[in-house]
Amino acid sequence: MCIIAIVVVLALINGWIYMSEKRVWRFLILVCVVFLFASFMLSSLLLPVKADAQVTIVNHGSYLDIGNYYHVVGEVQNTGDVPVKDVYITVTFYDAFQHILESHDEQILLEVLLVGRKAPFMFVVSEENSMLVGSYDISVSDFDSTSAIPLGLEILSYNHVVTGYIIRIMTITGQIKNVGTLTANAVRVVATFYSGPSGTGDVVGASLILSNPWILSPGQEGTFTIVQDVSGREQAFVSYILTAESLEYAIVPEFPASMILAIFMMITLVAVAVARKRAV
Repeated sequence: MCIIAIVVVLALINGWIYMSEKRVWRFLILVCVVFLFASFMLSSLLLPVKADAQVTIVNHGSYLDIGNYYHVVGEVQNTGDVPVKDVYITVTFYDAFQHILESHDEQILLEVLLVGRKAPFMFVVSEENSMLVGSYDISVSDFDSTSAIPLGLEILSYNHVVTGYIIRIMTITGQIKNVGTLTANAVRVVATFYSGPSGTGDVVGASLILSNPWILSPGQEGTFTIVQDVSGREQAFVSYILTAESLEYAIVPEFPASMILAIFMMITLVAVAVARKRAV
């Protein structure tokens, strides 16, 4: 809706770019005010009668670690229009003859999943069955609708290093801050590792750690250290995304791609209008 509105604004202003610069800016302000009012009214009229909770598995994969333990990793996304909590994934492992080896129900690594957000999950098969796995089935088995938790955690900085020889370990260290007004309890940071750049591709690993300290007062900063085994698979770990939550707060996200595009288009619009005005 935001992109469509910007395109409409572009078309409207195209007819006004030869006006005086002062009148153009007045018109821009008027359009913005009208758009905000119209968006508010339209969103109020188009609110769904019943909210729909939906969780979707985005991708998943498996691997054997250096100790010959069989792992399944992946991520889910809240594709509904309400926040959800207590999301559980069920995976059943089979041998080469389709006999069930074992089955697990595991919770994803975030307690609350806001609308549109993703979170990883991971499973490890027992030592005696890891070398026998031939296939597996995976599905979302349970979740509940919940109210949204406010944004109140911010990751200030982070970096990583890979050390070791035969055993290769990626260590991510960083700082996190409580930017909310309430005390944040049980603050935890989650890393999702991807096979592609900038959080694209398949999930190849996931880790979770409590911050130090794990209770942050308003304005207080903490540190975190996430450790991930990349032995024998280091080339697959191309990028990672960090998220965090506490009992009270979710992490403040970076600018969404749609917001960046909207800002870019508005800047371009103003630049074109001014350039054409000067060329007249």
